[in-house]
Amino acid sequence: MTLRFLYPYFLYGGIPLLFLAFWWRIFRRKSVTYTYGHTHILALKLKRESTDYLSVYLLPTFHMLALMLLVLAAARLQTPDERTEIDVEGVSIMLALDVSQSMHCFDDPQIPKARYVIAQEEAIKFVKRRVRDQIGVILFGAIAATKCPLTIDRTLVVELIRSSTLGMIPDESTALSQAIAMGVRRLQASSAMSKVLVLLTDGIPSPEDAPLLADAVTLAQKASVKIYTIGIGSPAGGYLSHPQGGIIHIPMATWNEQLLREIADRTGGAFFAARSQHELENIYCRIDALERSVQHEPSYAQWYEWYMPLVLCALILLCGELFIVMGRRMIW
Repeated sequence: MTLRFLYPYFLYGGIPLLFLAFWWRIFRRKSVTYTYGHTHILALKLKRESTDYLSVYLLPTFHMLALMLLVLAAARLQTPDERTEIDVEGVSIMLALDVSQSMHCFDDPQIPKARYVIAQEEAIKFVKRRVRDQIGVILFGAIAATKCPLTIDRTLVVELIRSSTLGMIPDESTALSQAIAMGVRRLQASSAMSKVLVLLTDGIPSPEDAPLLADAVTLAQKASVKIYTIGIGSPAGGYLSHPQGGIIHIPMATWNEQLLREIADRTGGAFFAARSQHELENIYCRIDALERSVQHEPSYAQWYEWYMPLVLCALILLCGELFIVMGRRMIW
């Protein structure tokens, strides 16, 4: 039977202390010695209690069990609902999204939608389709930053992608190697059978970043991380809306197909070119068709809480101890 504790640190500290207190109560505690007069009657009564089985063993055991139940309750003992067992896919996916300045551009003057907005919308659709996978998000511009670590909480991932904006991190250049290295490090912590990094960019690596790409790709190879690269935007450059000049064309250096294809090929992935939102949607659909393998470790959508039953059992034990003590006093 599967068990888990939501706050296990209560066990680490509470259980040893309980056993120490129980040991001291049974084996090390000494009876009270009276040296004053007129106490012989009380001393005889205490001596009788000290040799009584209930006082020496049973009542301390009640104490011990009640306190142990309270410790388990504080640690939040939980058991799974077997009916909600989910086969967890053996795929962990990190989405690396370019947030450099050029992602402000749009490629169709008839539909002035920024490249990053398109990337956001299609990434959200992709996440919603990957029902049982672990997914994380990395944003990269001049530096790379983890927006969301690997998680199976699709709602969280979607909200974090939707709340991401250009300018959240320095965007003067494109740090491809940092994005790859960070994605690989995140995926290395996963026990999934397949690890995938989806890298979307519209630019070329900055001069200081380019020499580090080979090492980052080698790191991905050693970690068995498959990289899918997506070049978004038109090779002819992009467009921007100017407050006075209207829509203006900006010729710029876009993604390097040879470089992105080499990164993908070396890691067992594939390169895709997305010159429109429709093409990007089809690319994510193709990546969504990755071969999937099911992990042997089950995941559960619902867990039973044992907090209240444990507290009630502890209360019953304490009430039982109270009744025993009061009954003995009435008899004596």
